[in-house]
Amino acid sequence: MIDKDGKYLKNRKIIFVVCGCLFVLAVLVISVFAAVELPKSGTLELGVAPQDATITIGNGTYKNGTHKMIPGTYSISLKRDGFKDVTGTIIIEDGKVTTLKYCMATKEGNEDYRMTKDDQDLCFAASEYEESMARKEEQADEIYQYLPYRSYKDGYSISAEKADGENIIVVTITTMSCREVRNKQLQQDALEYLKSKNLNLDKYFITYKSSCDGSE
Repeated sequence: MIDKDGKYLKNRKIIFVVCGCLFVLAVLVISVFAAVELPKSGTLELGVAPQDATITIGNGTYKNGTHKMIPGTYSISLKRDGFKDVTGTIIIEDGKVTTLKYCMATKEGNEDYRMTKDDQDLCFAASEYEESMARKEEQADEIYQYLPYRSYKDGYSISAEKADGENIIVVTITTMSCREVRNKQLQQDALEYLKSKNLNLDKYFITYKSSCDGSE
């Protein structure tokens, strides 16, 4: 029979052994995770019109939107009945965003295809993105991060350009309505859009037009 002191010492030894084993195990687990390199990733933003086009990247099929991808060079193809096929490559870089905005061209005989408003917006976005990238180096003002902007859903477009021979940026808001009351509301909506980007509108010269009068 073991006395109380003997039981106490024996229990302490067991506790020390268990704690020691757990400590060694924890060190091994941490070492393994430290040695394993976590997979890197980049971001791909897709905006292709028509929206129901088949977008194939590498061995996968994608839809418009934002996707996390392993960095590397991928083959890409865009296909849709009645439209010209598009093929090429894209490069995804670790920690960076790659943007692909593209408006597919119709095949001969399909010129009368009527795009949805969403597809029209995607085509405008693709065109404006291309223009904005081309002049990005020349125009450093923060407003060019958000303009040009155009949306049939919102009912207005906004563009910006430097006045000839002057260091002034002219912002043009064009509304897509023939009704005066509606135009005023759309103009206010466009101003709210600009304000939501935390832009100081006082430093720009803002003008207003209407597509109804053929000024756009």
